[in-house]
Amino acid sequence: MLDARWKSGSWELSAKTGWSSSRYQYQDTEHGFFSSTTVAAVTGLVGVPETGVGFGTAHPISLTMDFEHDYWGPKKITAWTTATGTASTNLADYSREIDWGSHDVARIGGARSRPGSSKEILSTAKLFARRHFAFSNPVSLQLGLDLSERFRNRRYDYLGWRFVGADGIPNSTDDTTRHLAADRLPRRPDFEYGYPGTERISLSKLYGVFQKNPSWFQFDEARSARLSLTSNAAYDLTETVTAPYAQFDARLLRNRVRLTGGVRYERSAATARGLLTNNSAAYMKYADGSSVRLGDRGANGALLVVNRGTATAVNYQLVDGSVLPAVRAGVPVFTPAIQAAGNADNAAGRSTDTGTAVGRASLAFTQAVYRAKGATNRGEHADYFPSLHTSYNFTENLVFQLGYAKTQGAINFQNAIIPNTAITDDLITTGTAAGALGRVTVQNPDLKPWTADNYEGRLSFYNRSGGVFGIGFFRKNVVNFQPVFDSGPMSAEEVAAAAVLYPDAEIGPEHTGYSLRTRMNSGSARLEGAELEMRQSLSALLPAWGRGITVSATASYLNRKGANGEELGLNRAWTDSANIHYRGRKISARVGYRMNGFQIENPLITSNELTGRQIREVQHLIDFNFEYSISKWARLFVSGQNLLNGQRVTEQRFAERPGYASLLTANTLGHSFTVGVTGEFSDLSFRWP
Repeated sequence: MLDARWKSGSWELSAKTGWSSSRYQYQDTEHGFFSSTTVAAVTGLVGVPETGVGFGTAHPISLTMDFEHDYWGPKKITAWTTATGTASTNLADYSREIDWGSHDVARIGGARSRPGSSKEILSTAKLFARRHFAFSNPVSLQLGLDLSERFRNRRYDYLGWRFVGADGIPNSTDDTTRHLAADRLPRRPDFEYGYPGTERISLSKLYGVFQKNPSWFQFDEARSARLSLTSNAAYDLTETVTAPYAQFDARLLRNRVRLTGGVRYERSAATARGLLTNNSAAYMKYADGSSVRLGDRGANGALLVVNRGTATAVNYQLVDGSVLPAVRAGVPVFTPAIQAAGNADNAAGRSTDTGTAVGRASLAFTQAVYRAKGATNRGEHADYFPSLHTSYNFTENLVFQLGYAKTQGAINFQNAIIPNTAITDDLITTGTAAGALGRVTVQNPDLKPWTADNYEGRLSFYNRSGGVFGIGFFRKNVVNFQPVFDSGPMSAEEVAAAAVLYPDAEIGPEHTGYSLRTRMNSGSARLEGAELEMRQSLSALLPAWGRGITVSATASYLNRKGANGEELGLNRAWTDSANIHYRGRKISARVGYRMNGFQIENPLITSNELTGRQIREVQHLIDFNFEYSISKWARLFVSGQNLLNGQRVTEQRFAERPGYASLLTANTLGHSFTVGVTGEFSDLSFRWP
């Protein structure tokens, strides 16, 4: 950071510039461990089972479970299976008890690696010139310019293996998790809730097994290629912001009135490269470029497509490639290359697809359809943001403040600029796009952030003993939300217009009759609230031992209104806080309490034909900090958060359901404590740790 200032008489000039670069490297196999034993699913590929025992795992025996639990969950879990492990409709057949949390029954399903990195570079410059006018009522004017450029990129590969063990057969007895048994994590009940424990595994040991016996792991090339492209897709983003502004500050009526205001013009421009998904590239085409569909018929009513293979070894061909369909119907048909790749996957047991689905999970399909950073988006938006704040001193102790400001939310680049283009050829039968031959999904680079007109007022009373008591209110009128919009089937003219708007989406005449999906600005909502605040020094009210003690408290209320209120996020209607502070010659300390009030997450939920609501319970949190001056330049500090171990508890409440069965999730926030030394030498400072 470079900072230059110049001041002479009534003039003041300032210039600041800064540059920063940060890089994040995701820890993975290069640090000695796999990231997980779970490998994500890809539609059409035979799944990699979870590590464990029971349905969906590498040891898929049929189980029946007995749970003994209270409100917080199970305290004892007993499991039984049948003599052979196969499913039975006769409960009496489940007579063999197993230790469900033991390495003796759990088996390894797979291994996952997610090597990746992200980088961000930020350059900023801030300039302003200020002039003070020594009128009878003082006034100052300031003109400034803020500039910034931010570059951001991400790459996050996905590598998946199926565990086959020494015998080369997945899901077999030699795939036991004893290969991965953790050395220093004993089996024990959950510390917070008392849930029964399992024998633990070590992802470092899993990677060690891979290094020693790589043949025990079967790399899934098709799955890895697809997920590397589509799971947290790679992107580049560059955003520049130019923001000139003018502001003033004035004092009137012998300093009883203060006015501060101005206007800021902000222009933001961004360019991004991201994933291009063009499903249409996987399909056979007619001479006019349109996709071949299984139910297409010629003018004489005859089908134009025939399968000269079988259901699992397909060979779809055009009867006459020179004929265009008079009737378009059915699902699109893959190219011969993708059909052949799908047939090979079926023959190898990697897929069990049939008919026109054969090939959808193949490496050939992935290579035809997806292109990393193959789409580019550019967009910009600009707006003016005025503000005006005033304060009026009724007396030296009673002050009223009133303000207005127009603000905007940060644009979500994942919804606007970073490309995520997709073209599908599936017929649409419902919604506003009903009747469309397929869908073109694009990001809207002209999407604007939501903006809000904010109004605030506050009345404060300052007493002679250093206390303040205040009440405030606010209203925020928010517009320009970004809901998803689906068009009806596009005409040839609308397709041509879309091709101009989204030049990198590869939209062409063959997409006539398709629906366009993107986000558009629309909708409004309102936030209203009020706050009570007090802060009072007790030095004048207590004996000598109480000097330096201050108490403070707040209580606030927030309410959402309007058709798009849900898009502002969930909120707790009431939040309260209280603090007691002490500051002495060598010691300062604070103990604080915070209450996060009752929250309705979903007012209407259904389960087994019952209706109820999902809520988040009240939270009570206590923290503290303490500092002791060791010398003039060094201070010892200790702090702690969430001393009472407040939890985040979510319930689903139904009138017909007993209270102990209402718990949905309970997240332990945990305690945290910090101890260290802080200090400074002249203008140099340090802090440890």
